[in-house]
Amino acid sequence: MLVQALESRLYADEEPSTSTWVQENFVVGEVIGHGTFGRVYTVECRRKPGQLYAMKELVRSSHPKYIEMELRILQNLGGTCNIMQMHAAEREKDRIFVIMDHFPHDSLKDIIDGISTDEILDYMKNLFIALQYLHKNGIIHRDIKPANFLYHRKSKRFALIDFGLSQEYKELSHCKENSAFLSPSSRRAALKRLPQINDDYSAGDVKRWRGRCQCFGKPSICDACQAKPNKNVNKAGTPGFRAPEILMRLDRQTPVLDVWSAGITMLSLLCRKHPLFRPVDDCEALKQIAQVLGSKTLEELATDEGFHLDIKPACPGIDLVKLMKSLRPGLQALSQFNKLCANCSKFIYDNAKTAYCICATSQEDSLNGLQNTERHALEVLRRCLMVNPNSRYTSQMVLSLLS
Repeated sequence: MLVQALESRLYADEEPSTSTWVQENFVVGEVIGHGTFGRVYTVECRRKPGQLYAMKELVRSSHPKYIEMELRILQNLGGTCNIMQMHAAEREKDRIFVIMDHFPHDSLKDIIDGISTDEILDYMKNLFIALQYLHKNGIIHRDIKPANFLYHRKSKRFALIDFGLSQEYKELSHCKENSAFLSPSSRRAALKRLPQINDDYSAGDVKRWRGRCQCFGKPSICDACQAKPNKNVNKAGTPGFRAPEILMRLDRQTPVLDVWSAGITMLSLLCRKHPLFRPVDDCEALKQIAQVLGSKTLEELATDEGFHLDIKPACPGIDLVKLMKSLRPGLQALSQFNKLCANCSKFIYDNAKTAYCICATSQEDSLNGLQNTERHALEVLRRCLMVNPNSRYTSQMVLSLLS
């Protein structure tokens, strides 16, 4: 009986047609998508033959707050500014079904293989139309990536989907009094004014913790570091697309973390390669960012936030123009750049023998050699991929660049 019950439950998860509500209202077609929070099916309305919708059955193990957030966003914000439209939602026992627009779209492979720079700029403009609308309404998406921004090239239609990881964001009041809005020098001055607290993290010990602790550089962790409390911060997002402030577990995470993810999406399109980053953990993710954008900016962000980050070996960053040229037509495109580099020979697969240099020191010269459209795209990209979230452009600012 137990086995039959488990099989029945599994079958119900795989076959939405076992739902009475679904059976009465829809003819269920093929699976057209799936993710962390559920499967998506094509369905035909029984009352309107020929009328197609997309039906998402949410995973039963999903936390209620994620379900509630996704439904609320679709209900309140869907159907405008490139946000997917919801038509109905139904709860049947422990199953939840969401009926949305049926949105034919091109595969990511087809988009990447044939997209032009002008089309990339239009794609990003429409993505930022959606992001600016979300952010204006106090929502951070937290999972921006190509798979979550549907694009139908023929009709030039776009749809942002999958709000299961989204969260509300409210700007802190009295911003000037909050250290997150202060310059590094002001923050240090504020630390000096803090009252002494009788614990390991008193203001009197700030210098010690900002420098090297007792276990720095050793294959062990000292008692003081082990005693530090775990930081309870939101780490939601897809590996390879998460912003530095998420990877560093900073307390203050704002809508510009979506801008970073959009920047990684844009870089992927420009390089004609997806995914660009495949980190196994947060440490490797930081190292990969350092290889592309340089380790210095990450270490400076850590220092500004009051902790030490040491990336070895130090990474100078790379020339994004040369990176794109090497990943699109192949390494032969770099043969025009005669300079060789031992560090770069390890960075790109198959570059070990040729060792073409793509270090960031040549980026300004590389930019000067681009057409206006490509130079504009690189400028947008650089504004999105500012490591420090306080320097990164907001969605509204990026949209202004693209308009």
